[in-house]
Amino acid sequence: MKSRPLLIEALLTVLILGGAILLGLTLFNRYRTLARRAEVPQNLKMIVEGAVTFSDRAALRRKAGHTAAWFPESSAVTPSIRCCNEGRSTPCVPSGRTATGYSHREWRSDTWKALHFELKDPHLFRYEFVKRPQGEKPGFFAQAYGDLDCDGHESLYRRSGHIEGDHVRPGLELETVRDE
Repeated sequence: MKSRPLLIEALLTVLILGGAILLGLTLFNRYRTLARRAEVPQNLKMIVEGAVTFSDRAALRRKAGHTAAWFPESSAVTPSIRCCNEGRSTPCVPSGRTATGYSHREWRSDTWKALHFELKDPHLFRYEFVKRPQGEKPGFFAQAYGDLDCDGHESLYRRSGHIEGDHVRPGLELETVRDE
């Protein structure tokens, strides 16, 4: 009779420990994903600040009677390579000699120079500046692409801005367009 309560106690202990381990792994994966996305808000903020500075200078040139674009031209997605290696998310390394290394010259396009934006440290996302057509309210998107599980489907995050009067009105929120 004494062995039955011990067996039940052992099974309950294993069940509780298994549940705790499962919960711990779930929370670990969630926080790991959040930590890997942490670069996005700061980098998009820097791109938006560069666009605001560019348009403020354009407004001054326009007031002086010169023709000036409100924003630089659209960029290519930079870097051109995905931050994946052998099916695993691996940081892209500017000037690196690894499988996800790329030339730091990719950040030297006219657009990135005009925005004063360049990544020098390893990162998991690729960035793009998209100038929206000149219409009633010219604008832009600052975008970040990332494939954190390397399944070929990239998540897309963006911030935007547009001209109101002679100033840029930047979007304050980080928009999740696709979360893959």
